Amino acid sequence: MVIKYLKINDLVLEYTIHFETRRSLSMRFRDEQLVVKAPLNIPLKLLDDWIESKKDWILRQYRVQQTLNLNEDEMWFLNKKIKLEYHEAVRFAYTLSDGIIHVYHPKRMLEQNAYLRMRMDLAEKMILPIYYAMVDHTGLQAKSVSIKSMKRSWGRCDSKQHIRLNERLIECDPRFIEYVCVHELMHLKHMNHSKQFYASIEKILPDYQKRRRMTPYQYAYLT
Repeated sequence: MVIKYLKINDLVLEYTIHFETRRSLSMRFRDEQLVVKAPLNIPLKLLDDWIESKKDWILRQYRVQQTLNLNEDEMWFLNKKIKLEYHEAVRFAYTLSDGIIHVYHPKRMLEQNAYLRMRMDLAEKMILPIYYAMVDHTGLQAKSVSIKSMKRSWGRCDSKQHIRLNERLIECDPRFIEYVCVHELMHLKHMNHSKQFYASIEKILPDYQKRRRMTPYQYAYLT
């Protein structure tokens, strides 16, 4: 058995390689540990290249493992797990410090309601600055922008040039949020998904195809 490390974006993942009498390569997560099985005589360069080609799959499966182990007092925030702590107080408020979101709420307010209010407020504070940075970057501006809870998409741009962004973006990598913002802004020029539409995105974000694959696995159904 060989222990190695794989860097994917900001994540450094430990994995093990088991060389066996077999013909094919395989990989799987076992108890949150990535396990690779390889033939005894495989060239190491070929093995490394194969593992490198599986980075997208590995990252998605890693997120599956992490999400399955998400506790009630945790949430995803900008692609990282963060702890939640609730405190009774005179009025609603929240603070973010040392990797913990402290949510303060009146006794009559349920923790779940306090959580939802905090989440929407935090989404507006974190997503809108990214949106306006992309407005400056693209030179495009919608008539209005709002943060909404949406079930089917990450964002929407309608024919009246109103943009809505999904509050669930608060869970995602900031680079993915930038991509979604640029995607919706480009609909101000192209109300379709033509080659010209994606060419316009590529001029702003040359790595947009990599960014669009950063969708958290649990929201793979969103477009």
